[in-house]
Amino acid sequence: MKIRGNPLPFRHSLRVKFSLTTAAIFLVISSLVSFVLIRQNINFQKQSLLARSNTFSNLATKPIGDSYNSYFQAGFLRFREQLIDTLTLNEDVTRLQIISVEGEILFDTINLDRQGEEMVNKIEDPKILQAVFANRSTQLTGKNGDINEIIVPYSDDFGARPFSIRYFISYEAVYKTIDKIILTIGFLTLLVIVITLITMTLLVHFSILNPLSQIVVVAREITHGNLSQKIKLTTRDELEDLASSLNQMIERLKKDIEDLKELDKLKDEFVYLVSHNLRTPVTIIKGYLDSLQKNKSLDKEAVKSVEVISESTKQLEEMTESLINLVSLEKETEVLVKEPTDIKQILEQSVKRFSEKAKEKEINFVFEFPEGNLSKLKVDKQRITQVVDSLIDNAIKFNKEKGRVAIVVEEKKNYLLISIIDTGIGISDEQKPKVFQKLHRATSMLTYNYEGIGLSLYLTKLIIEAHQGQIWFESNLGEGSTFFVKLPITEGNTKGQPHHP
Repeated sequence: MKIRGNPLPFRHSLRVKFSLTTAAIFLVISSLVSFVLIRQNINFQKQSLLARSNTFSNLATKPIGDSYNSYFQAGFLRFREQLIDTLTLNEDVTRLQIISVEGEILFDTINLDRQGEEMVNKIEDPKILQAVFANRSTQLTGKNGDINEIIVPYSDDFGARPFSIRYFISYEAVYKTIDKIILTIGFLTLLVIVITLITMTLLVHFSILNPLSQIVVVAREITHGNLSQKIKLTTRDELEDLASSLNQMIERLKKDIEDLKELDKLKDEFVYLVSHNLRTPVTIIKGYLDSLQKNKSLDKEAVKSVEVISESTKQLEEMTESLINLVSLEKETEVLVKEPTDIKQILEQSVKRFSEKAKEKEINFVFEFPEGNLSKLKVDKQRITQVVDSLIDNAIKFNKEKGRVAIVVEEKKNYLLISIIDTGIGISDEQKPKVFQKLHRATSMLTYNYEGIGLSLYLTKLIIEAHQGQIWFESNLGEGSTFFVKLPITEGNTKGQPHHP
């Protein structure tokens, strides 16, 4: 099957949108889940740290206090060694102070290397003093709301309570653990997103995008008039229903087009038969009218009646010829009899034919031809005359009283441009697309009512296109119209006689 256009941008665009949407959804969900898991883990880690620290502080206070009483003054190195051994049992406790019941700091681990020196600092914070004086273990919270200090009272073997031990708790290990957990969860989340995205993309591609692309390709073929294609899908879902509906539509279109072609064929045959059958009686009527017009014995009233009948017969003859021309030009069965033709002569003769009609509205003609020789075009003289007559007739018909019709001819390098300019009533923007349509009459866009069946400009366009030429117009309502005819100059064309304006 030949594919018109490239469906890949459409598929890629849809795939990218789906992938980004899926990734965004998974990212949001994963972020929320990760946040909850990390939050729960932080709380768990802090609670575990606090439980370890409480247990450690309660168990370590007695040995540390006894060692202080026994060795701080007489054997500091022994005290220092025992203290270090004890603190290594819990890395969460980063600092330790021994505070007397009077609030004096007797020892601080930051001065662990200052042998035998007692501290002279005194605690002023009432919360700490209250904890030191208490008979039980006390937990103090920091500015961030976490418990970062535990103060445990020391009692010697005789029940005396000379001091309390203050333990400083660090959450650094918790945060390091949380950082590792975040990296792990982030990596796993990213891995899950990538795997899910690839899986979903492949699934959507084969189940949705690929069938949809087939539908798009066939739809494009339909827009180009190719109704021989069919969509073959077995997805057993809505896409298969859509494909089936499109196939049914294609069949209906094919049937409708065949019906229209048959109807058009019947129409052409009818028009052809009617126009040819009209031609014979019209010719007979014209013959009798010619005889009556030559009869000198008719009175004025009879002569007038004969003139009216003659004019009506002429209009009927023109309509008949238009219908015959329509069929032959549309079917492209007419063979153009091309011969070198003087366009200037055709224009001047046409103006002469319509001179009486122009005088009735006091319309003046203006000619503008290039200086020097004007090329003779190899065209069907009869058909080009028909084009010129039609355009000049319209320029007079839709012109204003005392108006003007300018006929301008310009010879370019490889074509001849004829412009017929009138000062008439113009064409509205709404009606411009319809000007060259078949059976379009000016009465549908103007307040004037003119006779005709709406074929002249349509036939004009067919004739010009049959000569590989172009026809178009420029117009504004109330400002007149300019019709342009562009005819190619071929190698067989010859130069005519110079024109002297």
